[in-house]
Amino acid sequence: MKALRILTLMVLTLFLGNANGQTITDYDGNNYPVITIGSQKWMGRNLRVTHFNDGSAINNAGFNNWYYFPLSEPRYCEPVIPPNTTDTIALGFWYNYPAAGDPRNICPQGWHVATDADWYQLVHQLDPTSDTSSLTNLESSIVGGMLKDTITWTTPNLGATNSTGFSVLAVSQISGSIVWPSGYVCCQGMNASFWCGGIPWTLGVNCYDRYLNYMNASIARNTDNYSNGKSIRCVCDTLSVTSIEKNDFHSQLTIHPNPASDRITVTTINKSLGRIIIKNYLGVIIYNSQTNESTKTIDVSYLANGTYFIVLPDLNTSSKILIIK
Repeated sequence: MKALRILTLMVLTLFLGNANGQTITDYDGNNYPVITIGSQKWMGRNLRVTHFNDGSAINNAGFNNWYYFPLSEPRYCEPVIPPNTTDTIALGFWYNYPAAGDPRNICPQGWHVATDADWYQLVHQLDPTSDTSSLTNLESSIVGGMLKDTITWTTPNLGATNSTGFSVLAVSQISGSIVWPSGYVCCQGMNASFWCGGIPWTLGVNCYDRYLNYMNASIARNTDNYSNGKSIRCVCDTLSVTSIEKNDFHSQLTIHPNPASDRITVTTINKSLGRIIIKNYLGVIIYNSQTNESTKTIDVSYLANGTYFIVLPDLNTSSKILIIK
């Protein structure tokens, strides 16, 4: 098993790295490197924007006033700088889930907050031997090490290689309040936590995250209180050109309208779609169909608001669709 994982890591290095030096710019003008992992394009640093993509300002609550009411309003603050870190810009900001799950979109145009399904795909891409089907707390015992920065974490930072260029810094999170109304950060330099988006914010909704720690090379999936502050990584809405070329898939995939409310049309050029699968943010299959045509219209009126994952196994490709009603 260990030999298989090492071989897998060697092969995956061919699919990783900065996409030809490409960068993405947020509403405030901050630039981020773009990291390609399999068919996904990720923002290579933590988000640091103060506006939604439509220009609406996000409330800067500040660390000392983080838990002032109303807690359900979108908010951010600058993180507490962890030990061994000098690049404060790369730390990004902490955001609560109402900011991460706001339909106005906190990410640049054409990008979205990485969803539960996006993280699921990333983990399984990097560690195909992992058991992510049940989406339990521990997703992989090695992927965290492939994502962690090798310099800024507290010793021993076990398993850290940053072989993906994902460069996760140990920025920790706002995880509770000891003396209201200020936030509280435990174990600076020892952990990192990212919100999973894709679910519009409403009171009572389950808010998922991904968690990495300095004492192991694992990555874990948890639920947490919406009012806490975590980092955010954005993912491109469309496939990377590099991954399309590697898959020898030269037909252009389009899904429209996107966002959608009632129906979507999936189209390719010079290729039949084959099997079409739609998964929700938990990775659960909610639609499964087969066609020999290059165009398929699908009724999505029964789907709840949120981000969904469309998979075309026969073409070895996938994309995202946002349902808003």
